[in-house]
Amino acid sequence: MSIRKKLAKLKNENMWLRLLWFYSLAVRAKKSRKLSDEDLIKRNYKFAFGHEPDLENPKTFYEKLNWMKLHYRNELLPIVCDKYLVHDYIRSKGYGHLLNDVIGVWDNIDTFDEKKLPERFVLKATHASGNGWSLIVKNKKQIKWRPLKKVMRQWLKQEIEWMGREWHYGEMTPRIICENYLEDKSGELRDYKFHCFAGEPKFVNVCIGRFSNHKQFLCFNRNWELLPFTKDALTVGADFQLEKPENLNEMFNLARELSKEFPYVRVDFYNVNGKIYFGELTFFDFSGFFSPYTTEAQNTIGKWLILPEANK
Repeated sequence: MSIRKKLAKLKNENMWLRLLWFYSLAVRAKKSRKLSDEDLIKRNYKFAFGHEPDLENPKTFYEKLNWMKLHYRNELLPIVCDKYLVHDYIRSKGYGHLLNDVIGVWDNIDTFDEKKLPERFVLKATHASGNGWSLIVKNKKQIKWRPLKKVMRQWLKQEIEWMGREWHYGEMTPRIICENYLEDKSGELRDYKFHCFAGEPKFVNVCIGRFSNHKQFLCFNRNWELLPFTKDALTVGADFQLEKPENLNEMFNLARELSKEFPYVRVDFYNVNGKIYFGELTFFDFSGFFSPYTTEAQNTIGKWLILPEANK
């Protein structure tokens, strides 16, 4: 495991370290805001890939996603990416049965009462994304509430729009949501990420062991054939087998219905004992900077993304 990954793991496990991380985020945010959107995107992209993106004539998947940050606005994004407001959106589409149960929602830590929470639950900042902005609780008795509440105050105080210039995060109301704890038969909660282009799900990405030291990002087509899209796929080899979900076709169909209104969106589901749960809608996969995909895959996927007309 790299030093960076070790530090991230420590930060996610220790609330005091996570609190220090949030204090450092505030400093970084202040410095970052001095850069224009385009300058920051070019800087982060070069740090990730070793060269600047071609934003005048984008071709690869992540070049196009970063172009969309700069030149495309859709008023639905701040709603459907909000982990609280998206519930009403999913219900309006007729898929309320896919939603996990909400235990509580808060916009002020002073009204948060941990005594009313069950033994197992999940806390998330509704206006952010990433492990630093959520917490999976398997045993409430093990939680150190003093540092956690300080972290939660930072959740409400800060936002992540500045990190990758994903503009829609800056238009959300900061809240904290608590949902039921879910676990599938793998002993974790495996998520199925359907990458959809103009309403057509082209492939599904599955993260195996996402909370372990041996995470693997693998991609499959509709026939559940492993695609050579990621470095992990090349490592495990073409003969690798992963159990196919019995309701895979249903998830593909649901992804198609929920993605119709967008040029590109990643529709995430959980699958718990055959029951499908909605996860989230993501418009800038890994913020368009960290890529598990090979160079060839970036080019292939980029051809599927037909850029909309610029409206900004």
